[in-house]
Amino acid sequence: MIFESIFRVRKIESKPHLAFFLAFSYSLLSILFALILPLETSLTAIFLVTIACLPSLNRLLAYEERKSILEIEKKELLQILRIEDPKKYEKLKERLLKKVKYPLIKEFKNIVGVFFFFFLGLLTSYLLLGIFLPQNDYQRLFFLQMAKIQEIRSLAPTTGSVISTQDALLLILSNNLKVALFTLFFSLVYGIGAMFILVWNSSILACGISNFVRSEIARVAREVGAVNMFTYFRVIPIAFGAYMVHGILEILAYFLIAIAGSLISIALTKHGIKSKEFWDFLANTIDLILISIILLIIAAIVEVTLPSLVMG
Repeated sequence: MIFESIFRVRKIESKPHLAFFLAFSYSLLSILFALILPLETSLTAIFLVTIACLPSLNRLLAYEERKSILEIEKKELLQILRIEDPKKYEKLKERLLKKVKYPLIKEFKNIVGVFFFFFLGLLTSYLLLGIFLPQNDYQRLFFLQMAKIQEIRSLAPTTGSVISTQDALLLILSNNLKVALFTLFFSLVYGIGAMFILVWNSSILACGISNFVRSEIARVAREVGAVNMFTYFRVIPIAFGAYMVHGILEILAYFLIAIAGSLISIALTKHGIKSKEFWDFLANTIDLILISIILLIIAAIVEVTLPSLVMG
């Protein structure tokens, strides 16, 4: 595509904010095209956005995998040099590894940054259309997402009792872990789970926020009789706060597990399960999965203890 020639993989990896414009362009064009087609718009939009973004994402993940393998090989060479020439080893170690205070964060911070801005681009395009589309097109675009939000809301505690809150916590955590497991499996088997999860979560969040905004705008219009730009500026931050309190933790968790699964899939395909490179790389990415599980536990606790914020 033309956007891929403008936004090269190395440029995006070094400047993650460029991923916002790439994702926004892909998703906006894909969604508008889905609205034109006489098909199931909600599902078609997810499919088209995912397909449009896949080439760029696959190249980025392959590039990141090559970088990680090179880092592993560099450390192995340094260990050999440590035995053969200790003085030279100390000089090279100081020059090459002096900035690695938090190796896991340093190794994956760029790819996580790219995913974050990619997500923001997807969210922005879905959100703009969700706020300003006519009601009929809005319902077509977010049909599946609205059904999923209703399912999630049904898990919320109906009373203030300790038992209902505990039940809700277990239900929400169980649901989140199932999604995480599906994300990992999808990423490992197909290698594209990361992109699918990005698109799906951005559309879910945009649906919730835009529905909140549309409802509040309609309420203000009924009560006051007029709506101006100030109304939008007042309502949109409230909507973001209501859904992002716990949502950002879940999204970050799904980011990490999707990245880990996709990178492991690429390493497995390239090096094979019996290779030392694969197992070294697996050890490097397993921490991402553990961190994502911890984030999901925290997100479930936040969602249950702050229901008024979550439900707006």
